[in-house]
Amino acid sequence: MYVIKRMEWGFRTRFSGSVSNEDMQDWLEEATRLTEGWKGKFAMLLDFRACDYLGDKAKQSLDLGRRIFFRRGMRRSAIIFREAKMARGFRHAAIQMGYDDFERYLCSAMGNPEALALDWLLYARDPGAPVAD
Repeated sequence: MYVIKRMEWGFRTRFSGSVSNEDMQDWLEEATRLTEGWKGKFAMLLDFRACDYLGDKAKQSLDLGRRIFFRRGMRRSAIIFREAKMARGFRHAAIQMGYDDFERYLCSAMGNPEALALDWLLYARDPGAPVAD
């Protein structure tokens, strides 16, 4: 299950419970429809903290969405997971696909991951970069 919301900076999606491949297909169709009319650059925040494990087909839908949205003007995205292990797994895959330049992966253990994600999306403050003194 998911809820997608249009924000002034782009789109926020919260996933919860068991997210099937059909759910991801529905999300991809809705998000694709919403981004069609967007003028200029936008950001995307995907929150998987309340979500169960994603299957391979659901991950493929997510990957397809990233490619579509980047072509449509998405310049930054952030994905929040419940566990660091999931964030590391997605980051590893993103490095192989070249998404790691514009996407950041956060987890609940990072304190306030949503604030960190918004800093990345709105101000390009990398949540993984060391803070200057």
